[in-house]
Amino acid sequence: MDHSAQTTGGAGGSLAKNFDSIAPVYDATFTNNVSARLQRSRVWERMVESFPSKSHILEMACGTGEDALYLASLGYQVEAFDASQGMVQEARKRAVDDPRLNQSLGQARFNTLSFEEMESLAGLSFAGGFTNFGGLNCVADLGQAFSGFAEALSPGAPLLICMIGRFCLWEIFWPLLRGRWTKCLNRVRGYERAGDGIVRYPSLTTIRESFHPYFLERSVEGLGVVLPSYPRVNPFVHHPRILQGLATCDRIVGRWPILRAGGDNTLLLLERRA
Repeated sequence: MDHSAQTTGGAGGSLAKNFDSIAPVYDATFTNNVSARLQRSRVWERMVESFPSKSHILEMACGTGEDALYLASLGYQVEAFDASQGMVQEARKRAVDDPRLNQSLGQARFNTLSFEEMESLAGLSFAGGFTNFGGLNCVADLGQAFSGFAEALSPGAPLLICMIGRFCLWEIFWPLLRGRWTKCLNRVRGYERAGDGIVRYPSLTTIRESFHPYFLERSVEGLGVVLPSYPRVNPFVHHPRILQGLATCDRIVGRWPILRAGGDNTLLLLERRA
């Protein structure tokens, strides 16, 4: 499937096993993808804007630790979890070799935990939380996941979630232009099979219904509305100026109420209800 590599392995069971198998090549195939890096840079900006400086942060579906290590390099204390043991092992290796951590008072700790097991984090009162690039797309019960975040975060704490979008314009029109009619519906139908598991693409309405009992919505924006999506960026990789220009436009268009729903990913900033 085109998008399974974009998720970070947040659910248990068969999907976690899928990510165990791709963990050694995950950075080469996704983390270092030019579209993924440009989209991630926007997520990092929002993290720094939203999280109290050098505070205690929770990450779920951490993958190989790219985001946690970045925050740790800025002085944050990050507790990062993933359902895939293979991903956690890769993240720990990176933490040992990351030269930025030697110059920072921050720290990133990596352990195995799925969204379905988040009750073990209840009462820890993190100052902020996040999950990036589709971890929640691997979860069958979004309400349970948001409840887990609510139990682990302090009242008023920010929560950033980045989920793979359902109506990505690039994933609809690019296959159509190439005559691949069936591919344009991969996300629109709401799910795809990934090995023995299922990756889900819930609508923004469904996401809102799931977090409403626990969180207030502060902002929503699309990532990869104008910028080519992760699987579609290869024809543009030798044109860095064009990509940077598209990324700049993306930061504007991604906030427009209608077009933001057509992004490769959707980034929401939430606030834990008192």
